[in-house]
Amino acid sequence: VLCVICGLIHQPACRVWLFATMGLNESTVHVLNRRADDEKVDTATAEAAGTDADGNAPKEDAKKLSTKLQKLILGLHSSHITDVGVDYAGIRKDPLFEEFVQESRLLAAADLSLLTKNELKAFFINLYNALTIHALVASGDALPESPIKVSKFWSSNAYEIGGHVYSLDDIEHGCLRGNHPHPTSKMVAFGKDDPRQQFVFELDPRVHFALVCGAKSCPAVRVYTAKNIERGLNAAALNFCDTEVTYHAEAGEVHLSQIFQWYGADFAKAGDERALVQALLAYKDVEADDNARALSEHVQSGAPFTVVYKKYDWSLNQRH
Repeated sequence: VLCVICGLIHQPACRVWLFATMGLNESTVHVLNRRADDEKVDTATAEAAGTDADGNAPKEDAKKLSTKLQKLILGLHSSHITDVGVDYAGIRKDPLFEEFVQESRLLAAADLSLLTKNELKAFFINLYNALTIHALVASGDALPESPIKVSKFWSSNAYEIGGHVYSLDDIEHGCLRGNHPHPTSKMVAFGKDDPRQQFVFELDPRVHFALVCGAKSCPAVRVYTAKNIERGLNAAALNFCDTEVTYHAEAGEVHLSQIFQWYGADFAKAGDERALVQALLAYKDVEADDNARALSEHVQSGAPFTVVYKKYDWSLNQRH
């Protein structure tokens, strides 16, 4: 595989440089779709997978690979994932998961330039959610009580995609949030010379309703395609805000998910809670929902209200 940094055969020195730009070293990053050095691959298996014996040069292009991964994710979703949670033990035992792991290795040399904007957006959302589940399944029988209790969970679990390593943080904050600063570290994921800058999207706040971090308070897991990305994100927004944006008239309070406390600036001017609630009304069915209509009338009247951020449930979104 040609190195995307130096233009030569993939060089270890270039990997070291790339990890350094991420503020990490290679030993601290778990690249889950990279074959173990001691794993042997016979010629027939390699050819069937479209690679050589070293796992290089996949014959499938990014469009075909993306479609294949979507189908595998859909299969796992239909069998093991509901709005209640994820059956991690079931996924671990499912042959479809092993097939997904094998196919995900082809991502390392996929040419993402072949994908349209909507294809890329669906691709990165699906991979974020798949990587989250992959990382938790890879933890074995001893699943963590919460992803937040796993050290550097979002910065250390990654896939190699198109010759670059993308952690969960890179996909969310670098690609899908328009390389806006992380709400905690206040740092951007990609520096100005980072080659992954080519896959930074214009910020679409609806991605917050699609990305699943492994906690119970996260949105439900969905699978997106280029054809359904707009409809799917709108539906995810309406579904999430139906329960996570509520009006309590007697107390004069608006109860919001803590997601809006951390990422309010993605929806409205930072610190302006009235503007935030006004923006979130776009994801409420004001005509059919009495609570949403009452909230809209309160906001439009200019009357004061208090925003209450509900405590986030970080316990694992495991289905028992």
